[in-house]
Amino acid sequence: MHKRMFNLIKKLSSRAFFDELTSLPNRRYFQLRLKEVFLRYGGEEFAIILPQTSFRGACLIAEKIRKSIETRSFVHNGKIINEDNTASFGVAGFLVHAEYKNDLIECANRALYKVKSLGKNCWAAYDSKN
Repeated sequence: MHKRMFNLIKKLSSRAFFDELTSLPNRRYFQLRLKEVFLRYGGEEFAIILPQTSFRGACLIAEKIRKSIETRSFVHNGKIINEDNTASFGVAGFLVHAEYKNDLIECANRALYKVKSLGKNCWAAYDSKN
C-alpha cells in the first residue's frame, strides 16, 4: 500500500481497517478461494498464500488484486476511502524459488523491495539475479 494511503488509513484506526481488508467479504471481492489465506503479516504488509496455484497464476492474482484495490472505494467507520488506493506485491513461488517457508518469505520480500524501488502500485516476481 502506498504510504499516503497508509497514513490516511492510520488516521482512521489502521488496525481495524487492515483487519477489515482481510475479512471474508473482501476475500470474496478479491475472488480468493477458501483454501487461500489472506492475512496481515506486519503493520502495513499482507501475505496471500495460494496453495495449488502456479507461479504464473500467483502473478495474475497479484495483478487482479492490485487493480481491484486501485479502483475500489473502501468504507471504514462510515467514511469512504477512495483516494490514492495503491498496492505493491512481491511474488515468489514455493519450490520455484524456495524449498522452505522462511526462504520463500525472503524471496517475496526481495521482490517487494524491487517493486518499492520501481515506484508504487505494481508487482514484481522474485528474480535470483537481483
